[in-house]
Amino acid sequence: MTDLSTVIQRVLPQTVAIIAPPTEVLEHLKKNPQLAVEPPISGSGYIYSKDGYVITNHHVIANADPQHIEVLTSDGQRISAKLVGSSPAADVAVLKIKPFTGMQVMTFADSDTANFGQPVFAIGAPKALEFSASQGIISNPERFDRRWRQRFGNVSILPIMQTDATLNPGNSGGALFNAAGEVIGMNTFIQTPVVMGGMGGAIGTSMGSVGLNFALKSNAVKATADKIIKKGGSLQAANPGFSLQNPTSLDRSSMRDPEARVTQVDSGSNAAKAGLKKGDMVVSVDGHDTPHTMAAQYRLFCAAGGTATIKVRRRVDGKDKMAEVSLTFEIPETETFIGWDNPGGNGDGRSLDQHHALISNDNDEGIRD
Repeated sequence: MTDLSTVIQRVLPQTVAIIAPPTEVLEHLKKNPQLAVEPPISGSGYIYSKDGYVITNHHVIANADPQHIEVLTSDGQRISAKLVGSSPAADVAVLKIKPFTGMQVMTFADSDTANFGQPVFAIGAPKALEFSASQGIISNPERFDRRWRQRFGNVSILPIMQTDATLNPGNSGGALFNAAGEVIGMNTFIQTPVVMGGMGGAIGTSMGSVGLNFALKSNAVKATADKIIKKGGSLQAANPGFSLQNPTSLDRSSMRDPEARVTQVDSGSNAAKAGLKKGDMVVSVDGHDTPHTMAAQYRLFCAAGGTATIKVRRRVDGKDKMAEVSLTFEIPETETFIGWDNPGGNGDGRSLDQHHALISNDNDEGIRD
């Protein structure tokens, strides 16, 4: 069995640090040339394809001047990068660099096969310490957690994977690897206490990793990146012509997430033409079980731009019957989420610290690293 050190050294050249300074930082440096400092590292990323596509989180580049984005390679090259496009809904962005000699490309694992306790490791730029490695296990292979959607204003529609591998602000957009050196997730945010004063840090800044760290699943990241590359620009989740029950509305009688119940079918839409009806319960999409709205939303997002086979449970003459519809829908040009009732706002009550970490106003809750 190959030891972890050998695997890390093999995949290190596939990783990059992202330099994406906000416009105000560039203006400050321009006005103060005596500072003679380079723009700081904003986050992490990895090389997606031989033609130079690089993946990171949307929030890493969200406030950047697109004319001044660079990637830093493991051999010290600083390469200018073009922003191809991003999906704020999925928190995934794609950059493009000119291919260089010796460039290596990631291999993706099937994140649906991830298990509790599976060994993983991360490579990224925590606190701007580029190309740092950490290791741990998968604490939970898939979470659809309404709390994060409520807290961060629906910043991601994708499922998350929990790990105890140490992550800190700056790891965002970097790869979470399995023991074989395959990408199984994209490190995205951490849950950590926030300094409220008296602990040696600026008020509102992260206290760092406490072992509650989260990554987007690689299957979802890959599906999103492929759509961005194909479509370009600001990619948003497609609306297939129907709405589902709000995923943030808890079923108080059972304390469970609501089932994926169709609450509305748009007249004249492909969904209506396919035979989907109000009141249908979506039980699977393309063979994947969808026990609740968020699972259905995720599977529909992955199918956007193609055809999805949707299995529903329908009440007919007082009895439950199963039906199957084939639905084709396109990736839209304008911002819209896969239908649910009142998908939420823009996450009021959030702030960015100096490490570009999205921080909750609560004293003991999470940040985006």
